[in-house]
Amino acid sequence: MDTMGRLARWLILLALLHAGGCILDDDSDWSSRPTNVSKDQLRAAPETLHIGGIVLTAHAELWRDFMPVSPPSGSPLSGVVDLSPSDSAAGMPPVIEAYVWMMKDPDVWTTRMERQGPAPTGGGERFRFSGGPKWGPGISVDVIVGVRTSPDHVALLSAGKVPIRRVE
Repeated sequence: MDTMGRLARWLILLALLHAGGCILDDDSDWSSRPTNVSKDQLRAAPETLHIGGIVLTAHAELWRDFMPVSPPSGSPLSGVVDLSPSDSAAGMPPVIEAYVWMMKDPDVWTTRMERQGPAPTGGGERFRFSGGPKWGPGISVDVIVGVRTSPDHVALLSAGKVPIRRVE
């Protein structure tokens, strides 16, 4: 068999494995995402979270982009979540990963967020996400944050009802 034929077979095999979910990139690793969280658990998330003596709150901002470079129907939902300690001198507890759930009954959407660095409010951390559903703008959704502080524990924290803004 010639080299081009072998290369073509390898490329086809890789494409089939990727399409079948056997190859996942880091952003698609669903094994680390909590999947067994019910709507009742999300609705019951508290507005403050106590981790190692530190009290955390969450503030979220959501938007859809309708600028001229966006598709006519707007870009998917994006947002940031600031996790802040009530006492900035106490610092932040160790956060391994952070997740966001958005509820617009009966729909729930979730994803893992990316760490962006310090929150502008001081002492906290900012996380971001994109690629959400095309809900809104002009509506409010329930935002719940999941904070992974150990490999086997994700604590939930409510950021409340958050409006989806239209950015033009």
